[in-house]
Amino acid sequence: MWDFFKRAFCVPYGGRGPPNAHVLSFFIARYLSWKKRRSKMLILTRRIGENIIIGDNIIIRILDINHQVKLGIEAPQDISVHREEIYEKIQMDLFDPED
Repeated sequence: MWDFFKRAFCVPYGGRGPPNAHVLSFFIARYLSWKKRRSKMLILTRRIGENIIIGDNIIIRILDINHQVKLGIEAPQDISVHREEIYEKIQMDLFDPED
């Protein structure tokens, strides 16, 4: 797969890659991460007041279910917990600190 991206995006630019190659590498990494995670998804059904426990120290509580599901997450302070769109923004800032 990397050969495909390399030929498609680097060869036209003399092998250096496009000016925003760091953004492309970010999306390639996200795609590969998503592809890896996709095959290992555990699907659970829970009701209000029930919990999901991850490892020994992460608890996900189902707090409310209306038109949205409200979750409470208890985790040690050294574990980051973010909504996906916030996590992606953080990752983009790490790859492109100029903005």
